[in-house]
Amino acid sequence: MDWASVPPLLTVVLTVAIAFAGGVWAVIKWGFGGVNARIDDIVPLVNARFDDQNRQIDARFEAQNRQIDARFEAIDSRFEAIDARFEAQNRQIDARFEAVDSRFDGLNSRFDAVDSRFDTVDIKIDAVDKRVDAVDRRIDELRVDLRAIVTRVDALQAAVVPAAMGPA
Repeated sequence: MDWASVPPLLTVVLTVAIAFAGGVWAVIKWGFGGVNARIDDIVPLVNARFDDQNRQIDARFEAQNRQIDARFEAIDSRFEAIDARFEAQNRQIDARFEAVDSRFDGLNSRFDAVDSRFDTVDIKIDAVDKRVDAVDRRIDELRVDLRAIVTRVDALQAAVVPAAMGPA
Protein backbone atom coordinates (compact mmCIF):
# COMPACT_ATOMS: atom_id res chain seq x y z
CA MET A 1 0.00 0.00 0.00
CA ASP A 2 1.24 3.29 -0.96
CA TRP A 3 1.22 5.88 1.73
CA ALA A 4 0.75 8.52 -0.79
CA SER A 5 -2.62 7.14 -1.67
CA VAL A 6 -3.83 6.90 1.94
CA PRO A 7 -5.02 10.39 2.42
CA PRO A 8 -7.26 10.35 -0.60
CA LEU A 9 -8.48 6.89 0.38
CA LEU A 10 -9.08 8.03 3.89
CA THR A 11 -10.85 10.97 2.47
CA VAL A 12 -13.02 8.72 0.36
CA VAL A 13 -13.71 6.37 3.24
CA LEU A 14 -14.52 9.24 5.52
CA THR A 15 -16.67 10.76 2.81
CA VAL A 16 -18.48 7.49 2.28
CA ALA A 17 -18.80 7.00 6.03
CA ILE A 18 -20.17 10.51 6.46
CA ALA A 19 -22.49 10.04 3.50
CA PHE A 20 -23.61 6.71 4.91
CA ALA A 21 -24.14 8.23 8.35
CA GLY A 22 -26.05 11.08 6.77
CA GLY A 23 -28.16 8.60 4.83
CA VAL A 24 -28.78 6.58 7.93
CA TRP A 25 -29.63 9.77 9.76
CA ALA A 26 -31.95 10.77 6.95
CA VAL A 27 -33.56 7.33 6.99
CA ILE A 28 -33.89 7.46 10.79
CA LYS A 29 -35.20 10.99 10.63
CA TRP A 30 -37.55 10.06 7.84
CA GLY A 31 -38.64 6.93 9.75
CA PHE A 32 -39.03 8.77 13.02
CA GLY A 33 -40.48 11.71 11.19
CA GLY A 34 -43.17 9.35 9.96
CA VAL A 35 -43.47 7.95 13.45
CA ASN A 36 -43.60 11.47 14.86
CA ALA A 37 -46.20 12.41 12.29
CA ARG A 38 -48.08 9.23 13.11
CA ILE A 39 -47.73 9.95 16.83
CA ASP A 40 -48.87 13.50 16.17
CA ASP A 41 -51.88 12.03 14.36
CA ILE A 42 -52.59 9.44 17.09
CA VAL A 43 -52.13 11.66 20.18
CA PRO A 44 -55.18 13.85 19.47
CA LEU A 45 -57.23 10.71 18.83
CA VAL A 46 -56.02 9.15 22.09
CA ASN A 47 -56.62 12.42 23.95
CA ALA A 48 -60.10 12.66 22.44
CA ARG A 49 -60.80 9.07 23.47
CA PHE A 50 -59.52 9.75 27.02
CA ASP A 51 -61.66 12.89 27.11
CA ASP A 52 -64.70 10.87 25.99
CA GLN A 53 -64.00 8.19 28.57
CA ASN A 54 -63.47 10.83 31.26
CA ARG A 55 -66.76 12.47 30.28
CA GLN A 56 -68.50 9.08 30.39
CA ILE A 57 -66.95 8.28 33.75
CA ASP A 58 -67.87 11.74 35.03
CA ALA A 59 -71.40 11.25 33.74
CA ARG A 60 -71.59 7.85 35.47
CA PHE A 61 -70.24 9.31 38.70
CA GLU A 62 -72.69 12.19 38.44
CA ALA A 63 -75.56 9.76 37.83
CA GLN A 64 -74.41 7.63 40.78
CA ASN A 65 -74.13 10.75 42.95
CA ARG A 66 -77.66 11.78 41.93
CA GLN A 67 -78.95 8.30 42.75
CA ILE A 68 -77.15 8.28 46.08
CA ASP A 69 -78.40 11.79 46.84
CA ALA A 70 -81.93 10.72 45.92
CA ARG A 71 -81.65 7.68 48.18
CA PHE A 72 -80.30 9.77 51.04
CA GLU A 73 -83.09 12.29 50.52
CA ALA A 74 -85.63 9.44 50.59
CA ILE A 75 -84.05 8.11 53.77
CA ASP A 76 -84.00 11.61 55.25
CA SER A 77 -87.65 12.11 54.39
CA ARG A 78 -88.47 8.76 55.98
CA PHE A 79 -86.58 9.74 59.11
CA GLU A 80 -88.37 13.08 59.12
CA ALA A 81 -91.70 11.26 58.80
CA ILE A 82 -90.70 8.94 61.64
CA ASP A 83 -89.60 11.94 63.72
CA ALA A 84 -92.93 13.61 63.00
CA ARG A 85 -94.75 10.47 64.12
CA PHE A 86 -92.68 10.32 67.29
CA GLU A 87 -93.37 13.98 67.95
CA ALA A 88 -97.10 13.41 67.43
CA GLN A 89 -96.98 10.39 69.74
CA ASN A 90 -95.02 12.39 72.32
CA ARG A 91 -97.60 15.17 72.16
CA GLN A 92 -100.41 12.65 72.60
CA ILE A 93 -98.60 10.95 75.46
CA ASP A 94 -97.87 14.31 77.07
CA ALA A 95 -101.54 15.27 76.70
CA ARG A 96 -102.59 11.97 78.28
CA PHE A 97 -100.14 12.41 81.14
CA GLU A 98 -101.39 15.94 81.66
CA ALA A 99 -104.96 14.63 81.73
CA VAL A 100 -103.96 11.93 84.22
CA ASP A 101 -102.08 14.53 86.27
CA SER A 102 -105.11 16.79 86.33
CA ARG A 103 -107.27 13.82 87.38
CA PHE A 104 -104.80 13.01 90.14
CA ASP A 105 -104.83 16.65 91.15
CA GLY A 106 -108.64 16.50 91.28
CA LEU A 107 -108.50 13.29 93.29
CA ASN A 108 -105.89 14.78 95.59
CA SER A 109 -108.04 17.83 96.19
CA ARG A 110 -111.00 15.50 96.89
CA PHE A 111 -108.90 13.47 99.26
CA ASP A 112 -107.71 16.67 100.88
CA ALA A 113 -111.35 17.73 101.26
CA VAL A 114 -112.25 14.30 102.68
CA ASP A 115 -109.23 14.53 104.99
CA SER A 116 -110.39 17.94 106.09
CA ARG A 117 -113.86 16.54 106.71
CA PHE A 118 -112.39 13.63 108.64
CA ASP A 119 -110.36 16.09 110.68
CA THR A 120 -113.54 18.05 111.39
CA VAL A 121 -115.41 14.86 112.28
CA ASP A 122 -112.47 13.77 114.43
CA ILE A 123 -112.55 17.09 116.25
CA LYS A 124 -116.31 16.73 116.73
CA ILE A 125 -115.87 13.15 117.96
CA ASP A 126 -113.21 14.37 120.39
CA ALA A 127 -115.64 17.04 121.59
CA VAL A 128 -118.39 14.42 121.94
CA ASP A 129 -115.94 12.13 123.76
CA LYS A 130 -115.17 14.98 126.15
CA ARG A 131 -118.90 15.57 126.67
CA VAL A 132 -119.48 11.83 127.15
CA ASP A 133 -116.59 11.76 129.63
CA ALA A 134 -118.14 14.73 131.39
CA VAL A 135 -121.54 13.03 131.33
CA ASP A 136 -119.93 9.80 132.57
CA ARG A 137 -118.31 11.73 135.40
CA ARG A 138 -121.61 13.45 136.14
CA ILE A 139 -123.40 10.07 136.06
CA ASP A 140 -120.78 8.66 138.39
CA GLU A 141 -121.29 11.69 140.65
CA LEU A 142 -125.08 11.22 140.45
CA ARG A 143 -124.67 7.51 141.27
CA VAL A 144 -122.62 8.45 144.28
CA ASP A 145 -125.22 11.05 145.22
CA LEU A 146 -128.02 8.57 144.48
CA ARG A 147 -126.38 5.93 146.66
CA ALA A 148 -125.98 8.48 149.34
CA ILE A 149 -129.66 9.41 148.99
CA VAL A 150 -130.71 5.74 148.88
CA THR A 151 -128.61 5.08 151.94
CA ARG A 152 -130.14 8.08 153.64
CA VAL A 153 -133.65 7.05 152.59
CA ASP A 154 -132.98 3.55 153.82
CA ALA A 155 -131.69 4.95 157.08
CA LEU A 156 -134.68 7.29 157.36
CA GLN A 157 -137.04 4.54 156.41
CA ALA A 158 -135.52 2.20 158.93
CA ALA A 159 -135.83 4.91 161.53
CA VAL A 160 -139.32 5.98 160.51
CA VAL A 161 -140.91 2.58 159.85
CA PRO A 162 -140.26 1.04 163.23
CA ALA A 163 -141.42 4.23 164.89
CA ALA A 164 -144.54 4.37 162.81
CA MET A 165 -145.48 0.92 163.79
CA GLY A 166 -145.47 1.79 167.33
CA PRO A 167 -144.29 0.03 170.44
CA ALA A 168 -144.56 -3.57 170.29
